[in-house]
Amino acid sequence: MSRSTKARVTKENPNLTGSGVDLMDFDDSTLWNDYLVAGTAVQVRGTGAPGFEELRDGMYLYAFDGATATENVYFAIHILHDIHPDYNPTFHVHWTHNNASPSGDVKWNLDYTYSHGYSAGTYAAPTSLSVTQTAGAQYTHHITDDDSMIFTDDFEPDGQILCRLYRDPTDVADTFASDAFLIGIDLHYRMGQIGTFERNRPFTSAGF
Repeated sequence: MSRSTKARVTKENPNLTGSGVDLMDFDDSTLWNDYLVAGTAVQVRGTGAPGFEELRDGMYLYAFDGATATENVYFAIHILHDIHPDYNPTFHVHWTHNNASPSGDVKWNLDYTYSHGYSAGTYAAPTSLSVTQTAGAQYTHHITDDDSMIFTDDFEPDGQILCRLYRDPTDVADTFASDAFLIGIDLHYRMGQIGTFERNRPFTSAGF
């Protein structure tokens, strides 16, 4: 999935004369961005749906049970045209809790399946990822680490990722008995360009 080294913007060629605009070569920077999914925007369904509970003082979020039942939410992520093709994005979970005396860890599980757009791909059986994080002080904004949930598919702009996020309190790694409140989910990605010159697939100018 490597991009061509020809006809791209660099410090020696700053006038956008090439066919691809590559931020990495232009300013020697590593630039990052996120695909954002708000915790209040996920889809919930059926008996495995988390309750919409009060975190504190009239603020409500979806609360994942830490005692008895596996609870799930569902969402989708669209791959944008500024992504760098050579670096795998990573999922993060943003969460908090309202236990005044917390003890234990929360294990977040994520299943995903990906397909290219324009009838160029199909959705395969889901890939399963997980990350475990200690429940810190009450109302702390937790963000799971960068390297535990890596998206490894051969992606391109206009691809779509379908996801299920869940917590299984029967998992021996999940030892926090209270609710974990979902703030949001993001896919952290490296930017490689301002956009693609092609409106749709195959996005060949910048290496896709």
